[in-house]
Amino acid sequence: MNSVNQPWAISDKYREKYGNTWAEIDFEFKDILEKNFLENPQSTVIGTLIVAGQREEVTMRDLSFMQTVLKTSIAEAVQLPMNEHEIKLKSKYVRLNVTELNRLYETIEDTITSIQRKYQLGLYL
Repeated sequence: MNSVNQPWAISDKYREKYGNTWAEIDFEFKDILEKNFLENPQSTVIGTLIVAGQREEVTMRDLSFMQTVLKTSIAEAVQLPMNEHEIKLKSKYVRLNVTELNRLYETIEDTITSIQRKYQLGLYL
């Protein structure tokens, strides 16, 4: 399985410090048919985003949109004294604290970078 964060490898120390929701945030890459990726890379389902027990299949377009929304949400969350903030992931809502929002943003950023590098290396051509 191709995973960004590999949650099964996170130590108990970090699970206790940041919580299970933080530890379980992940992105699992899907095997992509090169024909689909060549025809429309932005609309090709590239994998599954896993957050707070929710699983969402996403495209590159979805990830780019989520990244923009999260950037705004994180900036607002830092200024608001609330413990949790509700955000929408495609069709589902999840409640995350600031640390979890940051982890999700980093996961999406790492996913986008990985896809771009695979494309540049010709792995989808």
